[in-house]
Amino acid sequence: MEDCGDGGEPAASTALLIAAVRRDYFLVKQGGKASTGELRPEDLPEREDDSLGGMPWLRRILAKARAKLRGELHPDVMYGCGGDRMFWERNGCHGADFLRAVWAAGDDDERVVAWLKGER
Repeated sequence: MEDCGDGGEPAASTALLIAAVRRDYFLVKQGGKASTGELRPEDLPEREDDSLGGMPWLRRILAKARAKLRGELHPDVMYGCGGDRMFWERNGCHGADFLRAVWAAGDDDERVVAWLKGER
């Protein structure tokens, strides 16, 4: 979360909460075994793609969140970048809570949409 060091965002507490979710996923879902996959910048959906729930950025942040959970983010891809933080603010959620919602939803994108729309 390099923006934290360069610009103070996200807050250190947010970075810690996100890291805690990743750790839990690693231990619980991955059984402590690292993934060999990698999400590269060119693999990300377009920023303004609003084809899921009418929400720009959702497909992109979903891909990043799933890769973050599995420990598959390429060093040039950041979960918690400025665009992610705007998405969380616009949708009234916290980055760590979003990550846990994505974990709970598995591959069900519509479940994440419902969560974002207040059906939590």
